[in-house]
Amino acid sequence: IRDIDYTNEKRIASNDKELNRVLGGGIVPGSIILLGGDPGIGKSTLLLQFALSSNNKKNPLCFR
Repeated sequence: IRDIDYTNEKRIASNDKELNRVLGGGIVPGSIILLGGDPGIGKSTLLLQFALSSNNKKNPLCFR
């Protein structure tokens, strides 16, 4: 994993520093992110928190 070069991709930083870290610095435009895990681990909660923090017109991650 350390050999993967992810610095060349343009990324959109989210409001969540830990999510940015996990995604290698932010979300790559046009990419798909698969979120998996055991039932009850917090996948829906994470996505709801992300959607609520991204819901403004100045943020490029705004859902339209």
